[in-house]
Amino acid sequence: MGKSRWFFLHLCSFPAPGIMGGRKRGESMRLAGMISLILVLSMLTGSSPWLLPQAGAAGPVEDTPGAEKLLARQEEKLLAYEAELLQAAEELLSAKAGEIRREQAQELHDAAADLRKELQDTAAQGQRELEQELLGLQLELVFVTLTPEEQEAKLKDIEALQEELRLYQEELEEEFQTRLQDLQAEHESLAQKRLEAFHRELDQAVREELAAYRQQLLVELDGQLSRALANGPY
Repeated sequence: MGKSRWFFLHLCSFPAPGIMGGRKRGESMRLAGMISLILVLSMLTGSSPWLLPQAGAAGPVEDTPGAEKLLARQEEKLLAYEAELLQAAEELLSAKAGEIRREQAQELHDAAADLRKELQDTAAQGQRELEQELLGLQLELVFVTLTPEEQEAKLKDIEALQEELRLYQEELEEEFQTRLQDLQAEHESLAQKRLEAFHRELDQAVREELAAYRQQLLVELDGQLSRALANGPY
C-alpha cells in the first residue's frame, strides 16, 4: 500500500502531457523492454531470438532455470504494481467524478436562479400593465353606473385580460423551462468533458508510471543477470 499512497501524491502533481506523445513514449519503452528481455535470453541460451524452436527440439531455456525465475519474479512484481495502480486510479477517478458532479450541480442551481430573475425582471413591466388595465376595468364595473349592455361588455373585457395575463405567465414559465433544459444539457456536457479530460490525464499518468516501473525492473534484471553470469550457475 506504500506504492498506492506515493502514487496518489504523484498524480496530484503530475503534469498533463499530450496523449499521443505519452502513448508513443509508453509504446517505445514497452518495446524496449521486450527487446531487452529477448536479447538477455538469447545471450543466456545462445540461440537466435528471432527464430521459432523446431518441433520436438529441447528448449535451451531449460539450462537457465535461474533466468526463468528472475523473469517470472519481475513479471509478478510488474503485474502486482499494475493492479495496485489501476485500483488507485479507479478510486481517484470515482472521487473526481463526485467532485465534478457536485460542482456542476451548484453551478446549475446558480444559473437557474439567475435565469429566473432575468425573466421576472423582463416580464415585470408587461405584467404590471396588464394588471393595471384589469384593475381599472374592475373598478369601473363597481363604481360607474353602466347599462346592462355596458356591464356585459366590461365583464368580457375583464375575462379577456385575465386570459391574456394567464397566457403571458404560461409563456414565461415555458420559456424558463426551455432555457433551464438548455442549461442542464450544457452543464452536463461540461461535466462530462471535464471528467473525460481528467480520465485521459489519469490514464496517461498510469501508463507513464508503469513504463517507468517496467524500466526500473529491467535495470534490476540486467544487474541480476550480469552478476549471475559473472558468478556462474545459480
